[in-house]
Amino acid sequence: MKSAGVVALLVMVGVLAGCSSGEKPPEPTATSIQAWTERVASCLVDKGWTDVVVGADGQSIQSDSLRFSQRESFDRDVAACEDAAGFQPGSEAPTDDDLRAQYAALVDSAACLRDLGYETSDPPSVQVWVDSYRAGEAPWSPFMDLPDVSPEEWDRIQKACPQP
Repeated sequence: MKSAGVVALLVMVGVLAGCSSGEKPPEPTATSIQAWTERVASCLVDKGWTDVVVGADGQSIQSDSLRFSQRESFDRDVAACEDAAGFQPGSEAPTDDDLRAQYAALVDSAACLRDLGYETSDPPSVQVWVDSYRAGEAPWSPFMDLPDVSPEEWDRIQKACPQP
C-alpha cells in the first residue's frame, strides 16, 4: 500500500473558510494562524490521527500515513476540529472574485496534474464551485482525485503543481 503523503490540502478548506459575504467575522480565538493550526492538529491527534503534525509553513497539516480511503472520515474530523479551534485568525470572508480566482487556479492545477499523468475529475462550473464553497461544503479540488502516493511523490507533485 502506498501512503498519502502530505495532506496539506485537507486544511485548505478551513483556511479558505470564512463567513458568508457581508458578515463581520467573529474575533479570532487564537492569536496566529499557526496557533490555530496547532489546535486543529492537536484535536486530530486526540481523535486518533496520531501522526498528524503542523507543516513547516505553520498553516498546513501533514500526515505520512493517511490513506486516500480514509479521506471522508479525516475530512469529518478536520471539520469538527476546526469548529472546536474557533474562528481562524486573519480569515475574512472571500469575495466572489477571490473565489473565482481560487477556482481558476484549481482548474490550472488539474491541467498540471494531468500533464504529470494523473487523472482528475472534471471541474464543476465556477458557479457550482462558488455555491458549494458558500454552503460550507468542501469544494471540488483536483488534488482530492490523487491516489495514495508516497511522501516523495507528493513532494514531486507539489513542486510541479503547487496547490493554490
